[in-house]
Parts: sequence; C-alpha cells; structure tokens
Amino acid sequence: MILTTQQIEGFASLGYNLYQQGKLDDARKMFEGLTAVAPESYYGFAGLGALALGKEPPDLSSALTNLQKAAELSPNSPSVHANLGETLLRMGKLQESAAEYRKAIDLDRKQRLTGTSLDADSDRDNAAYVDSLGWVLFRRGQHEAARKELEKAVALPDGADDPTVWDHLGDVCARLGDRDKAKEAWAKAVELYEVTRERPLDDHYKEIKQKLRK
Repeated sequence: MILTTQQIEGFASLGYNLYQQGKLDDARKMFEGLTAVAPESYYGFAGLGALALGKEPPDLSSALTNLQKAAELSPNSPSVHANLGETLLRMGKLQESAAEYRKAIDLDRKQRLTGTSLDADSDRDNAAYVDSLGWVLFRRGQHEAARKELEKAVALPDGADDPTVWDHLGDVCARLGDRDKAKEAWAKAVELYEVTRERPLDDHYKEIKQKLRK
C-alpha cells in the first residue's frame, strides 16, 4: 500500500486529534500504522514519540528512540527537536537537551522568516521553546544565561500570559539573589493563574503561593 503525501499528512492529523482527545490507544494504532505503511515519513515516529513522552509516567526510552528516528527522517522539524529536548531534559541529559532546544528555536525562526505568509509575529521566537531552553540552562547552573532566555520568553506574546514561564523566571531570579524580581515574577504567575482560571488550585499554583510567603 502506497500512500500519497496528502494521505500521510491526513492520517497524521487524525492521529494527533485522537491524542488531543485523550484517545491514546486509537492514536497509537494510527501512528504505528503510519510507521508500517510509510516508514520513510517522520509523522508516525514523531507521533509515537509524543505519545510516549506524554504518558504517565513517560516512557522516555520509547520517546527517545522514536523521536531520534523522526529527526533522522525530518531534520528540519522544530517540534521534533523540541520534544527531543524535553525527553533529554527528563533523562537528565542537560547539555544534549539544550542543543535540541536551540535547534528547535533556530529551525522555527527560519521557517517563519522564509514562509510565504509572514505576519506580525514572524520575527518572534516560540516562547515555549525559549522558556524550555532557559529552564535547561538553569538546571545546568548557567543562571545568568537562563535569566536572559527567560526574560526574552516573558516578553513574547505567547509567553507573557503563561504562568509557568513567569514562575521559571522567578526561580532563576531567586537563585541569583534578586528576591524582589523573583517575587514580582511569582506574583505575575499567580495573577495569571487566577485571572485565566487555569488550574487555579493545582499543586503548581500552591507551590508558587508558598514561594511568595517565604
């Protein structure tokens, strides 16, 4: 059975929709089917990698194997490199993780700047990727470099309203001894949780509130 590019992309889209709906077994079957009938395409491997990474607990070995195969087949996919970065971060391979996030940021930037439909956000980096790089640098003990990336992330439109990014910035500032800036960042994170009602009572929210009390 030979699938056209359009058919492969359609099946991949269906698989990701199933994943987002929480139908993980159906999504897995879809992605496994893609790897069987279209092994030259990265979509099936990328999907299986994302599924393995999203499991509770995550299957990091499976995620790494599938995402590395996806990156081999499609080396210019920002999302594949970002997921590789997250996998390596969770495995404690911080230097490799930072390298993957840098690739994701660079590839995402190149795709936006060379795209056919440039808009007002075309010159802005992906805040999630920048935040993740900053957090990896923080974990590596490169606190000043981490602060630079995280300040960049909160200045981006899709980072300015993300409480996790502000929380990360607060942690970095606290480690650098800038308690006032840390509290400002944590307070912003709490405000965003409460205004948007995004999981307002989860453990993350409570942890940030506790930091503000210290």
